[in-house]
Order: sequence, then structure tokens, then C-alpha cells
Amino acid sequence: MNSVEILERKATLKAEAETIINTAKTEIRSLNAEETERFNAIKTELQTLNEELRKLDVELPKETTTEINNNSNIRTMKNQKFSILRAIRNVAENKQMDDLSQAVINKGAEEMRNAGINYVGQIQMPMAEEYRTVTVATEHDDVVATDLMDVLEPLHAKSTLLQSGVKFLSNLKGDVQYPTMSAINATWEGETSTTSDSTPTFSNVKLQPKRMSVVVPISKQFLIQDSASAEQAIRNEIVNAISAKLEATILGNANGTNTQPTGLFYSATAIPSVTNFAGITNMEAQIETANMEGYSYICSPTAKGKLRNMLKGSINSGDDVTVNVGGMIYENGEIDGTKCLTTSNISDAKIICADFSQMVLAQFGNLDITVDNVTLAASGCIRLIVNTYWDFKVLRENAYKVASIA
Repeated sequence: MNSVEILERKATLKAEAETIINTAKTEIRSLNAEETERFNAIKTELQTLNEELRKLDVELPKETTTEINNNSNIRTMKNQKFSILRAIRNVAENKQMDDLSQAVINKGAEEMRNAGINYVGQIQMPMAEEYRTVTVATEHDDVVATDLMDVLEPLHAKSTLLQSGVKFLSNLKGDVQYPTMSAINATWEGETSTTSDSTPTFSNVKLQPKRMSVVVPISKQFLIQDSASAEQAIRNEIVNAISAKLEATILGNANGTNTQPTGLFYSATAIPSVTNFAGITNMEAQIETANMEGYSYICSPTAKGKLRNMLKGSINSGDDVTVNVGGMIYENGEIDGTKCLTTSNISDAKIICADFSQMVLAQFGNLDITVDNVTLAASGCIRLIVNTYWDFKVLRENAYKVASIA
């Protein structure tokens, strides 16, 4: 169905639901079993239609629906869409928040406290798009199902780390101990011999929330826009800033501290230089020797360019004529048949070969946004200081090897 057909179907279903409710009200009774079953079926179909509308990128209209709670009492529910642009504009212009925005922010702040994370901004909101029920006092304590901002889903789509198979844990609360297990040793024994002890050892890595702060400048002219495209644009800016900073840190050479994760290219020794195909196969051999499986590559654009011009093998056909006998190392998004993703968040000509499933990326708490309307005021801009909380750890030693392409 197209958006018009979906909206027409929704109108028909809501009319039917209102008839059921009005009939029960007129007769001063609760819904009977048949009416309750039909009403619940209407609710389910309406939710499905709303999902289809979101996929078609059509903004849901504000609407009032009705639901039956456990004791058969009739309760009003309103379905609304939270606007991050409107909330930012209210702060920047020193205006009072509208009731829905304030209710969402209060809910976000409560969840941050429950996660044990301090927040400093004027706006707190969940990282994932979902329907949260928030109580709005001016709506007579009715429940408002609110469509919130989505950060994690587009982050999945953009992240080369997550596309490569890094484990992802979201909405964590406080420090988390992630369990790891050593390899199980198997032995050959005689028919009546006592089996050697092969009990695996268990350990863990600790994941702790570390604050990542990014700055997103926005012009005041843009801030006065009130369209769906402007709303989406500011959401994209926030997601892009988070994604870029996160990957630049993890795929960088930062020394891990209490305030940031260790970069995969951080090492006390020099990063080895790969000058030919043998250097690539040597990286793979080291990963396989450590019993890692399903490895793949991530490299910088510079490394990709060099590998596209590096031969797997060649022979001299005479008269100093070199003949390519194996193709190029990098072809069609692969290195010798193994997937290779490229990101500008890796510097220089660096490359990493890894079993990325042996790494974990953890996300804690909600989105914390501070609206600074002073620093860039002379330039006609405001700044958003966006705080999110992350950690990254490698679960098993020798899960990855790094190099630089000569």
C-alpha cells in the first residue's frame, strides 16, 4: 500500500475502534470478550501500518487512540513524534520546553541516573528509536507514545567495525564484566587411562562507560526551519559526528586510559611494513595460527590504493618484461578473496586483519546534549556538545594483526 492507502485504512480502523468503545460507554459496561479481541486486533494492525508509514518516510500525524488496561478501564493514549530540532531551538532561544519535549527529557534524565551516569546537558534522550511511554501532566496524566530519535540503527549502517562483525552491546548500565573462556585442550588417552584435566579457564574483560564528546555547529538560520527534512538533517549530523569520532579512536593509535579506549594501532613496537603479497599472507597466517576464524580486513583509502597496484606475483618473460601472473592483491572489495572494508578513519597507509568477532563495542546510557548559544553567537551559530558513553575491548589476544602498506 502507498501512504494514502495506509492513512485511509488507519482512519477506517480508528472509526471502528471508536464505535466499539462508544457502545460500551453508552451501555455503561466493560468490553466483552469478543469486543476486546477485535479491539486488540485493530491495535495490532494500526501498529503494523505505522511501521509501514515510517519505512515510507512519512511523518506520523498526531492522533488519539484508546486502549484497555488490565482492569478493563478505558484509557486514552496519544501518539506523537518528538522533535530534537524543536527541543534544541527552545534551549537556544531560552524558551520554555513544550510539555511533550520536557516529558521526554525528564524520562531520559531518569534513565541516565538509573544507568549510573552523570549528565550535564539540557537534553537527554534515548539512543535508539522506539516508542517510549511518557506521562504528560497537561494531558491529564495520559500516556503519550512518543517516536524518538534513532542513533544506533544508522550507526550500524555506517560503522565498518560493526559491519566487520564486532560484537555490539547497547543500553548498558554501569560497569560490565564480559566473560571470556580459554581454549579447551583435548588429549588422546589409553583405553583405561585417566583423562587429563582439560578444564577451561574463565576470565573477563571489564567494560566501563567512557565519555565521548563531539561538537556539532548549527547556524541559527537553519535552526528556525521546521520541516521533516531539517529534522532529519540535524539527526544525521549528530549520528555522523558520533560515528566518525568513535571509529577514529578505535582504529587509531590512542593509548588506552580511564577516559578513552585503546586504539587498535597502538603498540609499543613499530608497525610492520608490508611490501609484497607475502606480507599479506603472513598476517593471515598469524591469525590462523591463533585459531581465529572468519577474519577480514579494514584499511585506509591510501592502503587500498597501494594494494590495487600491488601484484600477487609476476615473472620475467625476457627482455626485462614483467608479466602479471596472479592479479592484483586488492580487487572487487577483497584482498585475495577476503572481504576488505575501507574507511578514512584509518590514517596513512595502514591495514588491519582481524577476527572482529573477538572484539566488543559497548554503549552506555542515553544521548546527552548541551546547547551552547554563546561561543559562536558572533558567527550566527550555536554549538551542540553531544556526549555519549562507550567502551571497546579485544576479547582474545592475537585476534588481530596490523601493518602499513609500503
